[in-house]
Amino acid sequence: MVVRKSSIVRAGMFDESMPRCDDYDMWLRTAFHGAKFSYTKKVQARLNGGRPGSLGASRARMAEAYLNILEKTMKSLPLSDSQRTLVQKQATEVRARYCLEEGKYRLQQREFDQAKNFLREANLYFRRSKVSLVLLGLAIAPKTTSRLAFLMEAIRN
Repeated sequence: MVVRKSSIVRAGMFDESMPRCDDYDMWLRTAFHGAKFSYTKKVQARLNGGRPGSLGASRARMAEAYLNILEKTMKSLPLSDSQRTLVQKQATEVRARYCLEEGKYRLQQREFDQAKNFLREANLYFRRSKVSLVLLGLAIAPKTTSRLAFLMEAIRN
């Protein structure tokens, strides 16, 4: 991707107060302010996905960072009504994705009440029968449900 430096300056540079994904936030703002992006087939960087504790190692942290960017976008950019509606729709979906991933994590940590809350919120959006079944299992036999859920996940992966 190639972006002119003047576009980055006009958009306000990097927001160093953001703990994650400050580059994505900057790209979004530069595009909003008229920057043109281009694609190149040349490899510009390589990402090591196996670093423990990295942002990419946690789907929940990735979704959380994306949600924060969308919320910041709604607050800080002068969006039209249709743009605001689109960003709000995306934020609702990302919030549900965050809740689903955080619910899985809490289930793995055997934090059953928190897992139920996150999974319940996620399923208000997704309405998945598997999540409903896990929620039912958590109400009846949390430890067994936790073991079965992660056995099924291991088999699937």
